[in-house]
Amino acid sequence: MYSTIDKDIAIKLLKEVGAELSKSGLNATMDVHGGIAMALTITPLYSSADIDMRISQVTYSKFKSITDVVGKRYGLANDWLNSDVVPIIDSCMKKETITDYEVYDGLTVRLPAAEQLLAMKVFSARLGDDEHDFYHAIALCKELKISEWFEIEAVLKKFVREDAINEQNRTKGRHRCVHNFIDELVKELKS
Repeated sequence: MYSTIDKDIAIKLLKEVGAELSKSGLNATMDVHGGIAMALTITPLYSSADIDMRISQVTYSKFKSITDVVGKRYGLANDWLNSDVVPIIDSCMKKETITDYEVYDGLTVRLPAAEQLLAMKVFSARLGDDEHDFYHAIALCKELKISEWFEIEAVLKKFVREDAINEQNRTKGRHRCVHNFIDELVKELKS
């Protein structure tokens, strides 16, 4: 039924997950990241194929069985909730700033602060690979009222470990890819 998830659809789906959790006598906390976090806060017209998230307070298998029911109800792919962001957060982030967004029955939804979202977008350094990251980073910089190279780098280093940044540069196969992303971001912000 839904080929992409936008802000309104995300809220509807999260409400239904919360209701299903509550019916099962369960409570969970979901940290929403990525594009849907952007849609809920900064870029409401954005849509995504999935919701990047991390779940806590309930076993993943119980949570997955509930989200599968909701996903099937709306014809969503099995991975409409995506936890691929968890290893990045666990291994690369040195701190998190998460705040409550909304409570939907048995589901508390939390979102990262704009600074943390920016750090994660810059850290991913996807120029050309995923233009959404670049445009999200621009929107976040505007929201945070920053446009200087040193300001963006300071946000990155506030949240992401230095060794993870260095490894990201090596893994991407492009020396300084994170810094190149910042270079392009500053050019766009100043144009």
